[in-house]
Amino acid sequence: SGVDINHPDLKDNIYKNKAECNENGLSPFKPEVDKDNNGYLGDCAGWDFTSKTAGGDNVPEDDLGHGTHIAGIIAAISNNNIGVSGISNKLKILPIKVLNKNEHADGKGENGSLTDRIAKGLLFAIKSGAKVINMSLGWPLILDTNYLRETIKEVLKNNITIVAAAGNNNNNSPIFPCAYKGVICVGSINVDGNISGFSNYGGYVD
Repeated sequence: SGVDINHPDLKDNIYKNKAECNENGLSPFKPEVDKDNNGYLGDCAGWDFTSKTAGGDNVPEDDLGHGTHIAGIIAAISNNNIGVSGISNKLKILPIKVLNKNEHADGKGENGSLTDRIAKGLLFAIKSGAKVINMSLGWPLILDTNYLRETIKEVLKNNITIVAAAGNNNNNSPIFPCAYKGVICVGSINVDGNISGFSNYGGYVD
């Protein structure tokens, strides 16, 4: 769902593609030149594939809060007397937005289908040099596509680790990309170390 890249506890740990940032180190407003010729104009701090602009835009603003929440767990700045501390100050977050608060249940959005946006987001992550991809989302078998399967294979072929959510439906039905071979599939446990009442479970959960 993107990330609040100006959050005081995150902004210094947002990955910056310096070739595309303006003189203040920020994403340019309505960029007209693709300075690094990667096909994404002004992608200083990630990309929004849900934008009404054809192909997306360079403002992956979080309108759900979930992406910012997860980014904070991973990389909130430590020892700054603000909020929480993430895992490490040496990690950088690359915001890639493929989901928004107005997402339809059928996965159809204003800028293509959800599965198409996810695939594009994964390819953008490869091109941007990501080392780990967190996917706090999933889809049932009926929405799975060969395009997505091949894209996930391409990510793994580039030695990028994928961590994905098992789902919150309290059942053992496979959810993708969690059920793909090579993806680290994460469920939830409670404070007692038992499976949380909402968490999916089963043989595909790692």
